[in-house]
Amino acid sequence: MIVDGKEAGGPVDEATAETTHPASAEAGTEAGTGAGTEAANQASNEAGSGPAASQAHGHEPSDHGGAGSPEAAPEQSGVDDTRAALEQRIDDLTRALAEQANIRSRLQRENEDRVAQAVKRFAADLVGVADNLGRALSAAPIERDEVTAAFVTGVEMTGKVLEATFERHGLRRVPGVGSPFDPMVHQAVARIPSSVVAANNVLMVHQEGWMLNGKLLREATVVISTGPAAAAPPPANDAGAGDDSAAEGDPSAPEGDRPN
Repeated sequence: MIVDGKEAGGPVDEATAETTHPASAEAGTEAGTGAGTEAANQASNEAGSGPAASQAHGHEPSDHGGAGSPEAAPEQSGVDDTRAALEQRIDDLTRALAEQANIRSRLQRENEDRVAQAVKRFAADLVGVADNLGRALSAAPIERDEVTAAFVTGVEMTGKVLEATFERHGLRRVPGVGSPFDPMVHQAVARIPSSVVAANNVLMVHQEGWMLNGKLLREATVVISTGPAAAAPPPANDAGAGDDSAAEGDPSAPEGDRPN
């Protein structure tokens, strides 16, 4: 088909297209202009809705999540409750730990007391053995034959070993003869004058006393010296004998008064 001397479907130049479709060109131009205007308006609205735009127009930005808002009050209350519960828990744990420490100390002290009492009873029984060894040596004869002397020597060695064992374990004798009298460790049963031992000192020991780790296990039974005995006063002269002597020696006395 030929239109104005040109075949249909052939190439059409720009001038011909603009001349042929003026309405379509105007519609495209208006569409582009409208899209650009709409995008500009949207950007302006977004920029105008921000905090800076609100401040520029005299409006303060609203803070719906601030500390003074009603939504923040329950959160602060929850924090306070959690803190109080945590402090109470810490206090309970501290008290529990202190109670455990007290129980541990008490059990340890009770255990030590039980051990000390057991050792004390055992030591009290052993000092009785030492007393019997001492009595055996005291009863030994002064004049001894070979067999008796060997027996006495064995007893003496046994006593020395036993006393050395006592010393290693804190068991010691209470000071005896010649030591000052101490009412805390000595029990006086008599007071006797003595020119050898000073007054108020131990003169004789009836039963040995013992100390265990610095504490009295058994007090010593002793006799206390009162010092040298006082000199006896001279006997008083008989008054009658003195008169007779005077009369006998006086020649001027009457004959009846002179002794025959």
